[in-house]
Amino acid sequence: MSKNNILVIILLFFVLSKNVYPQHQSTEGNVYFGIGTGLSTFVGGEFGHRFEMRITLPDYYGNNYYNGYGHNYYGGYGYYDNYYDDYTSLYPLQADFVMGVRTSKHLSVELISGVIWHYNGVPSPEYTNGRYGGDNYTDRYANGNYLGIPVMLSLKYYPFVSQNVPLYISGGYGVQYVTESVDRVRDFYTYDPYYGGSVYSYGYPIAHYYDEKWIHGFRTALGYSFRMGNAMFGDVEFTYSNFFSSTLPYSPLAMDRTSNIGNLSLGTHFYFGFQ
Repeated sequence: MSKNNILVIILLFFVLSKNVYPQHQSTEGNVYFGIGTGLSTFVGGEFGHRFEMRITLPDYYGNNYYNGYGHNYYGGYGYYDNYYDDYTSLYPLQADFVMGVRTSKHLSVELISGVIWHYNGVPSPEYTNGRYGGDNYTDRYANGNYLGIPVMLSLKYYPFVSQNVPLYISGGYGVQYVTESVDRVRDFYTYDPYYGGSVYSYGYPIAHYYDEKWIHGFRTALGYSFRMGNAMFGDVEFTYSNFFSSTLPYSPLAMDRTSNIGNLSLGTHFYFGFQ
């Protein structure tokens, strides 16, 4: 069904693009292709909490995420723990790809795709403690991983062309292929008299959770275009998208526990036009 949805979106794009406004001649061109990126954050429910914008700096002292959840362990690093805190990182990351056609002075039709990924999701705070072979252990979740590939058909409308104000609004609908994974790990700790507490000894994964699915949703945007030269232009755009996900309450995956996966993005795109 999802592959059929993509075919319908692409077919609609080419049907609408056949009605290109023939008298409109601009330096940007009637047909254009673009690439872009931006800063974004997920919002809404459990998914928004785990995969919101996250900037990490090197953590040389082991001040890891789990210290705030009742642990009295020293050393700070367990299996997979704080892997992304060993260096500077920024997530989510995104890349956008656009193919568009101007149908009139006021309207364009765009086929939008791209990739957005987040490999440093905030771990779920759900954990359990136990004891085995004389050592204490903690079962917990590691950092979550997410990948999304949207395919959307969108209309871009310039309401103030006569005043030479290149402000536009746009909106569209489409589907997105999403995957998410997370490991459940077990960390063992032994008592160290030097520290007067437990230190990390060793650990290993005890479970791996993974899911992939197609979800559908919409996007809205407000932007401002600027000219860069003959047949080249760009824009700065503020975008909100929302995709609808079926829920599984007992799943450890955030996208299975959130019905509306929203994303706020401030990005820029650069286009090459053809007459």
